[in-house]
Amino acid sequence: MVQIEWSEEAIDDLDGIIAYLSKVSIQYAHSFFERISESIENITEFPKIGRKVPESKNPNYRELIIQRYRLIYKSLEEEDKIIIMTIIHGSRLLKL
Repeated sequence: MVQIEWSEEAIDDLDGIIAYLSKVSIQYAHSFFERISESIENITEFPKIGRKVPESKNPNYRELIIQRYRLIYKSLEEEDKIIIMTIIHGSRLLKL
């Protein structure tokens, strides 16, 4: 099974998103968190499920679109590891 590792940035991103969404609706925040969790489960089974990140020349950087957010991850197949790099709103500029 593939190991999942979270970057500090991704943890901070998720915390901030959940805090923001909770102000609008606890139900919506919970739903978003569930979608993130399901997406990560899918990544562990199918690491190449996400599309290549257009802003990166590195083919190991992939993304899944979850509602209005981009979950950016790095697939390290040789190490059986996925690193969740960031979760960013789709309207924001991505810096890798």
